Amino acid sequence: MRAITNISIHCSATPTGSALSYDKYHRLHNHWSEIGYHFVIGNGITADGYIKSLDGQIEVGRSLHKDPAAVRGHNSGMIAICLTGSQFDEFTDKQFSSLRTLLADLSDKYGISEEAIVGHRDFEGVHKNCPCFSVKDFLENRIKE
Repeated sequence: MRAITNISIHCSATPTGSALSYDKYHRLHNHWSEIGYHFVIGNGITADGYIKSLDGQIEVGRSLHKDPAAVRGHNSGMIAICLTGSQFDEFTDKQFSSLRTLLADLSDKYGISEEAIVGHRDFEGVHKNCPCFSVKDFLENRIKE
């Protein structure tokens, strides 16, 4: 198993989707061998013809044995989690609840501190709004489900 040191939170930049649809997109458009994220948390809306991801459902993507394709130059030792949605108001209470549970489980299992859990936009050199909310505020319970 690789050493896991941090977690990055992402959004899909789409209002709908699932791990299966992101996997297909990453293979087709990015020419990757598989989905870039380790986990996807669905919002219950799927309009792309794939199996519907339930609201708050945690779907497994890339194996945790592999680095993600999530933040260029920063993927080593990272776990990448993606919430389906492209705007803050598109994320559901169930997604935030599932995110809290998943983060607690992963933090406990891999000894990851709260400081090592950040949004995609928080990495040096990244000029994106992803995940469309402050992960620090979320972790400090200023964003609640």
